[in-house]
Amino acid sequence: MSTQHDNIRSSCLTQLDRFLPEPATAENIKDAGQDGRNGMGKTMWLIAKTSTLAAAIAFAGSAMAAPTYSLQTGADLAAVCSNPGDAKTLTEEERQRLGVCGAYIQGFLGHYSVSRRNMSKLDFCLPAEGVSAENVRVLFLALLEQRPQIRDLPANLDLATSLAWGYSCDKEPAE
Repeated sequence: MSTQHDNIRSSCLTQLDRFLPEPATAENIKDAGQDGRNGMGKTMWLIAKTSTLAAAIAFAGSAMAAPTYSLQTGADLAAVCSNPGDAKTLTEEERQRLGVCGAYIQGFLGHYSVSRRNMSKLDFCLPAEGVSAENVRVLFLALLEQRPQIRDLPANLDLATSLAWGYSCDKEPAE
């Protein structure tokens, strides 16, 4: 983590040097004219460079602290969609995690609603009034609990399987 942080800091400094003017020196003050102004004094240049560097490091630090999620398998998605420890007092990390889960489900359902027009046979039939991402999340977790052997399949396949299981076109939707 420290090496990654050092690389980000070094990259920030390199980028910063490209955009800020050079500090005042005897030579460029002479070139700037009699009044000695070259657009930015040495002190102002140092303040600008230090402030920009501090902001870049702070941003990089917060970006590194944010959790990342790789949603390749059903097990990965189940970990992100798992029930919170205490539903009444969610931590910030749980909010983020469940937000990622909800976004994945909404994206999947949005894609399915567009692409199903080109399908000859539907894998599942959602009710006309729609279905909430929370209901899909609970259904998905229930399927993986009952059939843990499918957890290593791709996440989108496990999600589609859970929807086919709960919202079969041949029977009434699951509750």
